[in-house]
Amino acid sequence: MKSICHVSSAHPRYDPRIFQRMCTYLSQNNYNVSLVVADNLMNEVKSSVSIYSVGMARSRIDRVLFKSFKTISKAMSLDADIYHLHDPELILAIPLLKIRGKKVIFDFHEDYAEQISEKEYSSKSILIFLSFIYRVIERLFVPLSDGLISATPHIDKKYAKFHKKTIDINNYPEKNLLTLQTTSNQIRKNICYVGAISKERGIIEILSAINLIKDEIYLEIAGGFSDDDLEKEAMSHPGWNRVIYHGTVPYEKVQEILYKCRVGLVVLHPIQNYFYSQPTKLLEYMAAGMTVIASNFPFMNEVLGDNSIGYLVDPYDVKELVAAIENSTKNKAFDERSFHISRDLIKEKYNWEAELKKLMMFYDEIILTPRAKTNT
Repeated sequence: MKSICHVSSAHPRYDPRIFQRMCTYLSQNNYNVSLVVADNLMNEVKSSVSIYSVGMARSRIDRVLFKSFKTISKAMSLDADIYHLHDPELILAIPLLKIRGKKVIFDFHEDYAEQISEKEYSSKSILIFLSFIYRVIERLFVPLSDGLISATPHIDKKYAKFHKKTIDINNYPEKNLLTLQTTSNQIRKNICYVGAISKERGIIEILSAINLIKDEIYLEIAGGFSDDDLEKEAMSHPGWNRVIYHGTVPYEKVQEILYKCRVGLVVLHPIQNYFYSQPTKLLEYMAAGMTVIASNFPFMNEVLGDNSIGYLVDPYDVKELVAAIENSTKNKAFDERSFHISRDLIKEKYNWEAELKKLMMFYDEIILTPRAKTNT
């Protein structure tokens, strides 16, 4: 039985992409799967996946400099066939694992160099410098890996330029989500947003829009705020009076919230890292039979615009967002059509089962590739 060790120093242990989709489904397909994370929970076996923790990082610096090393140390002790790394700081572990004769895959959930330059925790000049340093490290260490996985074709195209084995494993939802909701969304009323909450993900525009809606509907939010200042700003916004806030909830609870709501929001700002993204929440909303309101970006245009479902908006235009919400609650025929087409698209095209087959074939290719000879 082939053994795969997934390693993350930043993601929660039940992360939908890493645990819910990759680890769980691999364990169901004759792989011995382990997951090493940095949190304060106990070691456990869940869904046949052995989960190990090295303790929670106290700060971003602690995570990057110390917890990343601890996660790799623990991972190496498990002696897996393939090590699948999921965070930008873990790129430094590639040569360490290769020296030990291990097969290593690095997974780009985002374009990390772009992501660093767009953060808000430091000045723009420092972030640009850090982004430059990271690009240099990428060029040095990424080619040493045995293969690269990217969460979107756009990211894959970028890294295919300096690695011969790359593949995009899209973070699409599971088809079994369709079986959990079989009725039309006509009986639902509220709108919702799930996922990390930040200004770049449109929280202020969303609150401004819900505050202007005349109908008695509420905005249900599930997720954590990017920082304390934003949380205070959001909760003091007049639109917060129309919010049902669930906080950060388990994956299963997120699904319950989706099946109770009528409309899902994905109004990302047009920063580089979002413009070419493929938001998982967009497809999860569709799997739940919801009407989707999304930013007019390439992937959203492909899914919603090309199939004449949902609504595409300028994420900065609050009035346009209000109009889309009001239309989605009044145009029942369009809503019903979106419901059925969305679910067919998930069943036939945008589903995790198809991506899993690609992932397993990629693993097999990596395992069967002879190790490069080293000079002694």
